[in-house]
Amino acid sequence: MNIFVRGTVATGARVLHEKIKADMKSGAGEFVTDWRFAEVSDKEFMACMNVTDMEAMGAFMSSPEELQWDKDNGCEYTVYGMEEMPGYKPNYTLLKISYLEPASIKSGSSSVRCCGKSS
Repeated sequence: MNIFVRGTVATGARVLHEKIKADMKSGAGEFVTDWRFAEVSDKEFMACMNVTDMEAMGAFMSSPEELQWDKDNGCEYTVYGMEEMPGYKPNYTLLKISYLEPASIKSGSSSVRCCGKSS
């Protein structure tokens, strides 16, 4: 299942990004097959992940170590489940134009920066 995560982290989105990269190498990569992370601002982030085992992901995210990390780093987030829309035919021309112009996407005074992926 694809999930989308949006949140903030008081110690900085880059700190969380580095943690996620380490988590993928130390076991989370067994149930997260692909992921993307974007720093929206210094403290705000968005992430998309393909999770193949939601029970394992839930156990990982609710472990005492993860909950303490979130508390220590001021990490607050919401996780959303995503599904493909049956019968939806995207207009790839519009998607391509949007993708080629990421600098036009602004949050306050800073642009969205894509910062990582699994491959």
